[in-house]
Parts: sequence; structure tokens; C-alpha cells
Amino acid sequence: MRYEDISQDGALKVGAMPAAIGLVCMGKLWFRTSTSSQLRAKGVVPILTRISMVTTGGPLSVRNKVEADGVYELGHARDDSGQVSRILINGHAELYAPAARTHPPQPANAGERMHVGSVFAEHVFTRPFGPAKDRKVLALPTSEGALVPKQRLPFSSPLSTLTMSPTAWLEPALTLDPVPVTFGITHTDSNQHVNSLVYPQLFEEAALRRMYDLGHPTKTLLVDQLDVSFRKPCFAGERMYLWLRAFQDGGKLGALAYMGPRDCTPEKAHCSAAMTFRDGVLGEPPLTHA
Repeated sequence: MRYEDISQDGALKVGAMPAAIGLVCMGKLWFRTSTSSQLRAKGVVPILTRISMVTTGGPLSVRNKVEADGVYELGHARDDSGQVSRILINGHAELYAPAARTHPPQPANAGERMHVGSVFAEHVFTRPFGPAKDRKVLALPTSEGALVPKQRLPFSSPLSTLTMSPTAWLEPALTLDPVPVTFGITHTDSNQHVNSLVYPQLFEEAALRRMYDLGHPTKTLLVDQLDVSFRKPCFAGERMYLWLRAFQDGGKLGALAYMGPRDCTPEKAHCSAAMTFRDGVLGEPPLTHA
């Protein structure tokens, strides 16, 4: 674990959880299959389209490893007419770690194996570096012929992330965050666009600004559940804007948000998110500076 993966009270941050998908579901499982090798040779790769993360326990120490039990599933999605519309690979991972703190005192249950989080990632197969007309993949080109995985999997529009109906809205509509985002090459990866895991941090920071502006103390707020969906990538050199709407549901604060160019509507958003905050510190004593 990295120091930035765990909060000051020992909670595993949601932004650290996708590593389980990359290392286990994809790295140790999918990428070791002959089908994966064949597809990569033909320029067909899975691109992240949705990721959902939930933190469930703690405290953790940065000096201990987090274990992940993961699986992947291949499948296809169909449109309203019943035609195959996408080929998907989904990853599911459950995360576990021993109870501990980086600095004393240790918790009463030190060493106990805890469930600390869950993460789900949806990917769509595409040819990201091919001509625009050839990028959509409706069957996997394998050595045994075109393959449409038998399992039918659900696929929701990115706009569905914004359809939550909480018990109480804290503001009347999605409104613009005052801080725009300017992307540089530091935000990018080998897929030639902004890395998908850059967005969760940006959404959380914007939500914290909104909560503060609405008069809610942010000292003990930490996102404990985050769902991010992607419609199209952002690129180095672009400036993007965020719109948010805060809510309260079941006693928890939260926010819906989307990102896009100036004057963007939710339907044209590059990505959108729904999140809730845990309010309070994990265990005792709270870790604060004098």
C-alpha cells in the first residue's frame, strides 16, 4: 500500500481499490489467457466504462498488504431491439486486510482479518487505435473465429449514474463548480487519454468543496461509496468543468456530478458520478494533530 491509499484514521480510500481489478481480475486472470493475447495482437482491448467502489472496514496500516479475491466474466450486451451492442468483460473483487494502525496505539482487534472493500469494474472491448469506423467490437476476433460470449450482461447508459432519488436534495439542481480542471500529459496513460482513475479524485474534491460551501464541516467526511461511469475520454490540453448536486440520504451526505466542456449538458458529459460520504472517524482514538 502507498501512504496516499489510507486516510489518517486508517480507512482504505476508494481510489486505492481499482488496483485489485488491475492486479487480480485482469493481470492474474484475464491477461494470462490465450484469448487476451490474440485480441491484443489485433488491437482489441478492454476499455473501462464504469467502476463502483465501496469501503467497508478498518483501520488499516500502510505497512500491511491488502488481499484481493477477484473474478472476471465475459459477456455481451444487447440494445433495445435485441441486437448485440457491446462485448464486455467485468471484474469483481473483494478486499481484505488485517486490523492495524500505521502508528500506535494499535486497535483492540489488531491482526484480525477484515473485509475492507468491494470494487466492480465494467470494460467494453474496442479498437482504440483503429479507424473510427472499425473501433466498435461486436464479436471477439479469435483464432477459432468471431466469438460472442454467451452470457448476457447488463449495460446501463452513463447517464444512469445521475438518476438517483435520495430522501432529500440539498440544492435545487446540478450547478457548476467554480474550479475548472485543466488536463496535461501528467493525467494521461498509454491509452493516449486521461487515465480513468484520475476522475474519482476530481469528483471527490469537487464534492468536498460543495459540502463546505453548503455549510457542512468536511473534517471527517470521506467518500465511502463511489460509482463513476464514462461516456468518452478527456485528453491532455483540454479544460473541463464539473456540475454537482448535493443530497442527504439515509442520514448520509452525498453528491451527483458530471464533467464536460463549458456549457455541457448531462447527456453530453464525458463522465458522471454518484457518491456518498462517511461522516466520522474509524475507531478510537481519532488521529489528529495537537
